[in-house]
Amino acid sequence: FGRFLENPSFGYTREMDDRLHKGFKAWQRYRRADLEYELVMGEAWIKLFEQFQQELMTMAQKGEKIESLEALVNLWMNMADPIFLDLFRSDKYIAAQNELLDATMIYRIQQREIVEQVLKFYDIPTRAEVDEAHRSNYTQKKEIKALKKALADQPDFSQMQQTIQGLQKEVKA
Repeated sequence: FGRFLENPSFGYTREMDDRLHKGFKAWQRYRRADLEYELVMGEAWIKLFEQFQQELMTMAQKGEKIESLEALVNLWMNMADPIFLDLFRSDKYIAAQNELLDATMIYRIQQREIVEQVLKFYDIPTRAEVDEAHRSNYTQKKEIKALKKALADQPDFSQMQQTIQGLQKEVKA
């Protein structure tokens, strides 16, 4: 079945099939990278829970008690900080985080390309088209503001303004 999916597509949907295939591969890579990252983090959490549990058992055997929630949280934090600091400095964590970030970005790019193509297919404005419209509106607003300022600086502006208002009244009539 995998070889069938690898065959080149033909016809009208060829480009979309290719994008979907690339998108699926990117999603698989992202999920794999996320799993690896979660495993690395999970190992640290397991180590922390084991050490915390061991410390609580040691304290109980000595007859020591934790008197407040603050003392419990402080014990937890004092044990968690070095464990996670060592983890965040490790090559394994850095590699897992790097792969996750890379896979996430590639997946998001593929996802955006698929959505853009679907929107084009159904004649719905794409993100790029909407961004361009907003950019154009912003530019036009800036230009109009600059023109108004330039006109306001002209000595005979009030006369031009009266002429414009007269023309507007004529157009409405």
